[in-house]
Amino acid sequence: MKSNKYTFAYNVSTLFSIIICPINGFLLGFKADKSKKQKLLNISLVQTISWLLNVTLCIIPMFLSPNIIIPLLIINCLSRATIVAGCQAVISTFFPSAYIGRLTGIMWTIVGAITFIQFALVKLTNPITIAWRAWLIVLALVVLMSSHLIQIWIKYFKERQKELNNFFVTNTRF
Repeated sequence: MKSNKYTFAYNVSTLFSIIICPINGFLLGFKADKSKKQKLLNISLVQTISWLLNVTLCIIPMFLSPNIIIPLLIINCLSRATIVAGCQAVISTFFPSAYIGRLTGIMWTIVGAITFIQFALVKLTNPITIAWRAWLIVLALVVLMSSHLIQIWIKYFKERQKELNNFFVTNTRF
């Protein structure tokens, strides 16, 4: 009976991702044509949300409880939809369109390799009472991912500073 409940929760959260994807698209496109600064802000916000969801996804399983399974399934689906949106936005913003297909393929190949490597962590989950060790390693990888997040925010603040400097130069009275 429990497996039916979990399968239902997973299916509903996956369907909910159909709603999340357009919301991510709206966040990424919100006034993005207004300026490069706004586009970078949108990407930075989506990437930050994605990072926070993934940190949450790593911390919650460290506390063993049957009550966390359904929230984990929901957060997992939300974070996957947000990761994909953020990664595609970064690739399409910083690279010429001629390379988007190739770069996307490289990105997902790396993701697949990291996922494959994570299967070795299964040995750390036996017995289940010490499974937190595996989640701690995954959390370390997510924290390492924060270097990318910091880089995106630095790009945003540099663009913001450039626009402020241009604003002061064009609006000063001599």
